[in-house]
Amino acid sequence: MSTIGERITLVRTDAGLTMTAFAERLNLSKSSISLAESDKSKLSKRVILDICEKFNVNPEWLETGEGKPYNDAKTPVLKLLKAEYKLDDMDIEMIENYLQLKPIERQVFKDYISKIKER
Repeated sequence: MSTIGERITLVRTDAGLTMTAFAERLNLSKSSISLAESDKSKLSKRVILDICEKFNVNPEWLETGEGKPYNDAKTPVLKLLKAEYKLDDMDIEMIENYLQLKPIERQVFKDYISKIKER
């Protein structure tokens, strides 16, 4: 990824979001995201930090392309789920892997689970 616009696009598509949905999560307009993704406009430092916080992105990677794209996947939310539902490490790994699936892959998985429940 050579430009910040390409990295923003990757974050958005990894999250399975349209430009409109991504913009809404950041309280921005779709055109702001479009301009940023095409490197025609720069996002403010505050918006960059919002992206990093909301999508678990490494700020250094987003701004410079250096380092790993995402922070440790064991976010506070997963830690809370682990404690609340007494999940083990395998449960957390399954959740993390599910979250990394593309939307179409998630649908295949959900269809499979639905078929198992019907038995």
